[in-house]
Amino acid sequence: MEKTKNFLLKSLFTVFLLLTTSLAMTQVAYAKSADIKPAGTVTFATGEASIIRADKSVVKAAKNDAVNAGDAIETKNGRLQLSLIDGGKVSLQPNTVYKINKYEFSGSEDGSEYAFTELLKGGMRTISGLIGHKNRERYQLKTAVATIGIRGTEFTVNFNDNNLLMTTNLGSVDVCNAGGCLNAVTGQSIAVNGIGAAPKPSSKAAKAAAAASTSNKAVFAVTDVITDSGLPVAIAQAAAPVTTPTTTVGDTIVSLATMTTGLDNNGVYVGTSIMSGNELVSYIDNSGSPNIVTGTIEESGTNAGLKYGRASGGLYNGQSMLMTTWITGTAASSTAVTGLALAGSVGTYNVSASTAPYMVNGGAVTAVGASNSVTGNLVMDFSKYSFIYTLTVPIAGATYTQNSSGTLTPGSAKFRDIGSSAGVLSGGSIVEGSLFGASAGTIGLQYGFNVSGPGVPGGTGNVYGAAILK
Repeated sequence: MEKTKNFLLKSLFTVFLLLTTSLAMTQVAYAKSADIKPAGTVTFATGEASIIRADKSVVKAAKNDAVNAGDAIETKNGRLQLSLIDGGKVSLQPNTVYKINKYEFSGSEDGSEYAFTELLKGGMRTISGLIGHKNRERYQLKTAVATIGIRGTEFTVNFNDNNLLMTTNLGSVDVCNAGGCLNAVTGQSIAVNGIGAAPKPSSKAAKAAAAASTSNKAVFAVTDVITDSGLPVAIAQAAAPVTTPTTTVGDTIVSLATMTTGLDNNGVYVGTSIMSGNELVSYIDNSGSPNIVTGTIEESGTNAGLKYGRASGGLYNGQSMLMTTWITGTAASSTAVTGLALAGSVGTYNVSASTAPYMVNGGAVTAVGASNSVTGNLVMDFSKYSFIYTLTVPIAGATYTQNSSGTLTPGSAKFRDIGSSAGVLSGGSIVEGSLFGASAGTIGLQYGFNVSGPGVPGGTGNVYGAAILK
């Protein structure tokens, strides 16, 4: 009897030890998991998409799974979408590997936030959250060839075989490496073609298209639109492009026409422009002289609500033109400009788009640079009707800096570099332009300056171009 009693007591004690040990282990495990702060949540997953945890364990990705700092996501033949803790969204294409190196957010940009991620290969589309809007250095998307930074934006990236292509869908994006930094605003693209290559503008756009499918099920497609339940929305086949009809509009026109004689006719006009989409067909300047751009349209686009471009050939009042640049839009009203002056406002405008700079020597174009390669800013002191500016222009293997000051015409949106006179490149440089928009939030300008040196074709020449600042 005594032996039976002792046996029962030992058995109960053993069970108690096992239970308390199990409970302790559970509490330790819970404590460890409580220390992990999720960086985001999977909102959609399909195919073989998986999460590779920081401890190297692998789990099949599913909706509502948490992803943490140190985790990597591999989509293989699948797709995956994340919602991040700062409100950001990430959509990953098939055959993509994406890693979250560090992601911390307390609810506000207080200096403790981080969003450091890495695209090892594949493609992604992202809409940034709150991180990086105030402290830009706190947001970085790294690849093997360059680092991507934001200014509050949405963008698409393709990265395969050490070739990167980034397109800004909305906002402003920087692509930087040891070769330099390049910025792209809405609709613009940047490419880095291999390790050690510098970022450069690209006419191609990064793709976020779905893989081909023979199924009649909905596909997580190009725009990554999903329903509230996380299921993909089918995207209809895009309609064939429609040719934009030629239209006549009354606009402010900032134009620079360079003639075969080597002279330039620059001005800020309010007149009639004939547009075909973003392309300028012709316009009439202040004196009534017609400018007809019947040559080759070399580039055209829209930025900040303005249409801009560059064409070779054409006519100005019967004279042959080498090159023409233009910016058209609705100028700021005199009331808006006067209001800013009375308020003592000072505005800083940064270059957001530019035509390719071109060099002229001896009545011929001797060099053409890259579109959207010009950088710089203009500070407008409305109370003094004055401005200062700096433009950095790369062309013909060299980079030139043009900086000076000028005046804003009282009661008008027009402004001009002090050293310039109408129609002539004098004093070594010229800048003319206009404020655009109801609140004068955008600037369109044209520039020109003299260059000389052993690297300049012919020894000397003039460089011209147009830029939009906002």
